[in-house]
Amino acid sequence: MATYQILGAQPVYNPAIPYSAEIMGGCRPGMLITIQGTAPPKMERFIVNFATGQCEGCDVAFHFNPRYDGRDKIVCNTFKSGAWGKEDRKYEMPFKKGKDFKLVFEVTKYTFQVAVDDKFCLDYKHQIDLDRVQWLQIRGDINVRSITVTGGSAAAGGTKQGPYGY
Repeated sequence: MATYQILGAQPVYNPAIPYSAEIMGGCRPGMLITIQGTAPPKMERFIVNFATGQCEGCDVAFHFNPRYDGRDKIVCNTFKSGAWGKEDRKYEMPFKKGKDFKLVFEVTKYTFQVAVDDKFCLDYKHQIDLDRVQWLQIRGDINVRSITVTGGSAAAGGTKQGPYGY
């Protein structure tokens, strides 16, 4: 029998990458997913996916993909019904090779809000119903020290503005 971890019951420390875990209760407005780690000196790219399942080909509500490829950028996208949508690109790279970082995803009623080192990074509008988003996946060139999920009680209804004021 395969076992897997349920994210949200307690922090996860030093997970092996690639990493995949079910989010306890699924994504809900008010939830904060905090990833602390280090960007390796030879980092090329890493991926954080909020997905509807753990299988290859499952829908991905939010694909967050920092890339160091000559024109450093963060690519965001959605994989729905077997196809990728139009890429959103941000050409300001908040991750510094060889440096520690704190990456926070806040789930709001309408968007995923992203902050890096307590500074607003980007907003990504939901394109898949949040109640379908059950899995967190991390892979690529990233060293993760901890993953923590807080907030987002089912009674929390959520707001459009998060604790960082965006």
